[in-house]
Order: sequence, then structure tokens, then C-alpha cells
Amino acid sequence: MLPPVPPTRTSQHEGDVGAVESGLTGEKRRPERPIIFGQAREQERLLQVAREGELVLDRTKSSTSLIVGSGMVTERLAPGVRTLTLSGDHPAAELFRKVLAELGGIPIPPLVAKTGARPTIIYPLATIHNISFRILLHLIVADEPLDVHVLQRRLPDVGPETVSRVLKRLVRDRVLVRERGERVALAGSLPPSLPAFVLTTAEYLAKDDPRMVVRPDLDRGRPAAFLSANDGAPRLFGTDVRLRNLMALAVHGPMMYRDLRKINGGYTMKSEGRDDAPFGRGAFVREWETEDGRALALDDAHPLVLPLRRLLVRLAETYPIAPHVPAYGRPDPPPAEAWRGDRLALFGSALPTAVLLSMAGRGWTFEKICCEVATGYDRVVVRKTVKRLEDEGLLVGSRPRGPGFGPRLLRIAETFPAREELQALIDAAIQVWPDIGDRVRLAFRGLPNKTKVYFERRGLSDDDITPRTRRPKPKLTKADAGTRRCPGCGRALP
Repeated sequence: MLPPVPPTRTSQHEGDVGAVESGLTGEKRRPERPIIFGQAREQERLLQVAREGELVLDRTKSSTSLIVGSGMVTERLAPGVRTLTLSGDHPAAELFRKVLAELGGIPIPPLVAKTGARPTIIYPLATIHNISFRILLHLIVADEPLDVHVLQRRLPDVGPETVSRVLKRLVRDRVLVRERGERVALAGSLPPSLPAFVLTTAEYLAKDDPRMVVRPDLDRGRPAAFLSANDGAPRLFGTDVRLRNLMALAVHGPMMYRDLRKINGGYTMKSEGRDDAPFGRGAFVREWETEDGRALALDDAHPLVLPLRRLLVRLAETYPIAPHVPAYGRPDPPPAEAWRGDRLALFGSALPTAVLLSMAGRGWTFEKICCEVATGYDRVVVRKTVKRLEDEGLLVGSRPRGPGFGPRLLRIAETFPAREELQALIDAAIQVWPDIGDRVRLAFRGLPNKTKVYFERRGLSDDDITPRTRRPKPKLTKADAGTRRCPGCGRALP
């Protein structure tokens, strides 16, 4: 009887497959640790420094700028060598020590005592940028998975393609996991101390970099064309893009065009032209070239620059803009020049400008006056403009739209956050341009007498809308019975 033939294994790969299928493995395999700090080389050096207390490297063959720039490691230079040790001055030094212990599964010796020096943190996670750190910060604060598009909107200074590329790297390095759709979440294999380390470091960095403060109120999509933003900001100057651009210039002052793009999330830089008007046709902004590129500022030569700036700053308090971290400093505007702009484009175009300026000096108007001031436009398009201003919360009517008794008065809505500043701008416009004020006054003077009586009975009368009183006819006596008189004034005719 022949002995049984022992089973043969054709390849190591076949044996691994069989072991996986059976649920048993011949050796214990630890899952690969996530790469949190830079690339695998930087993270391994950090773990080696933590294990051994210090790491000596050849000064001519090694680069340690990333891990030293993280502020978590100090470097001592000597002829030919550089020595790395963990820093005790990092604001989250003890938390970082715990993160390394949990990440490497090793005991970490005590840190070096603090020297009292303020650490310089350029690369919070030993990467060549801080985008990875900011993405982790947003996910930790949200405490839930976030959509990729949400992260792109919360990082307006970073291009959407760059955010997507960094997210792919974080998923590849097992720091994040991708869920259904376009949602990403923190990986379950991350060290438990990592969230506290990120939050403490962000609090320290926020003293110099306001972008490290998580602002969920900035989570708005950039509307295209003439659509409204989802935070409810009215299109006071025609488009939401113009409003955001003007608010940024009013709050932060002169800046480079590339910095303005990073504030508002615009990824193309367009100049004023026939097809593009990023700041409106009212010539609110002046542009000039510098050594670093194109610069922008509100035009101080504009006759309404002061009330306009107050209006924009007040609106920015309700509809906040992203923080400004200039890359090239604050540019100095060139000497002022004479203002040349379209005054009828004060609020985007001629129609909304005419509607809002018809409230100058009174604080109220109604549809007929708007049509009279908007000379040359059909009543239908004027009514559509009024309806848009009401729908966006700029104006409010005295009664619902539709047929009713008496004129339907229009005022700036009480809920509009910059009501007083907007009215001040409107009143200042007719002081600067008196002919526009004359047009409004003539429109009120031409109202029918019964309409003026309607306003007078409601306490809305003034010199321009005072009812015209007729001269009373003289009473005739018996002696005047045979005298012919003028039927209008009663004067005796020859």
C-alpha cells in the first residue's frame, strides 16, 4: 500500500488565498497605519525621534524642513550633522506625544522641557501646505461626514481641483474614507488623541491666521449669473458676485485681485468690459497695475463713496465674507483721478436705481412714481423690478399686491439689515445729483389732485404733493345780474 501523497502548494499566493477564504492566517498581520504627518518618510522620522529621544542625520543628505516647520520638532545643527528632538514648546506637545504613541503602538519618553520660545508652525501636519490640516479641522468640528462640495465652499481660497486632489491623497493614506456619493469621513483607524491635537493647534494658529476658524456660515455656493445665494443676501447691485466683491473691498480696503478671488471663491479674474462687469457699471472700483499684478480699491473719487462704504460694511456684518490673508501685502492706490461713471447704474442698472431713488427725501414711493422716474421703460418691466426687490427683502408694500383702494406704498423693509444706511445713500444721491431729485419732485407734483388728498389725509403730504386748491367763484348780487362775467375767474367783461 502506497503512502498518501502530501498536499503540495503551488505558490505562496495560492496559500494566502486559501488562508483568507478559511478565515485563518499563519501569521498576525497588523493593518497599515495611516500616514497623517506628511509622507511615510516624515512620519517614520517623527516616530523614530519619539522612540529614541533624538535622531541624528547627515546634514548634507537629509532634508527636515517639513517636520521642523511643523513646530513639533526642534533641530540642532553641528558640523556635518543635524539632531532632531521632540519640542516641548508646541501648544499641543503632550497631545502630539499621545498621538505618536497611539500611532506607533510604542511608549514615548517624556518631552524636553519648554524653553519658553514661541514656536513657528508653518506646516501643521508636516505637509507642504495646510490644506490637509484644514480639511481635518472641518471634519472634526462637524463631527459627521461632509460632502466634497461643502468642503470646497468652506475653503474659498483653495481651488476646487486642489481640494479634490488633497482629498484623494488623504483617502489613499488611510486618513479619510469615502462614503456613498461624494461624502468623506474620518477613518476609524486614526489615533483617538488626533482630534484634540488638531483643535488645540488650530486655536493657536488662529491668532495669526483667521482661516483656521471654522465658519459654517460661509457654507454657501457661489451662484452663477443673476441667481441669488443661499444665505439670502439681496442682489442690491444686480448680482451676488458684485455684492461680495464690493463688500470685501469696503471691509478690507485695497487688495490684489488674486486675494479678492481667494476671499469670494472666484477662480477666474475678469476685468471690466463689454461682457463682464464684476463690480457693476457704476464705477465704484478703480484698478491699477503693480509689480505683483492687478490691484483694486473702492474709488475715493466717487461722489457717494462714504455712504456706499457704510452700507457695504453694514451688509458684511449680516452676510459675512471669508477672512483676508494677503499674499503680497496691502497695495497703495495711485493719485486720485476725476470720477467718470454711470450714475444711473448706482444699483446695478437703470431700473432698480430709478425705483430706489424715487424714495429720496421721503422714504416711500409707489408704482406710478417709479414708472414716471424710470423714463423710457414700459410699466410691465418696472413692475417686475419692484416685485424682485420685494421678493429679495429690500422693499415691502403697505398691502398685498393686487387691486385695492388707494396707492400701494413701498418702503425699505424693516427686516433689511442695512435699512438706515441704504436710505442715507439714496438721500445723498439727490444731493450730489440735483437733477435726479428734480425728476422725483416733478413726478410727485404731477399726481392727480385726488391722489394728493389721499396722501394728505394719511399724513404723507409735503410741498410737492400738497393738493391744489381752486379759487372760489365770486358771489353775484342783484346789481350784477345784467353784467357779463368770465366763467373762470368771474371778472366783469366789457
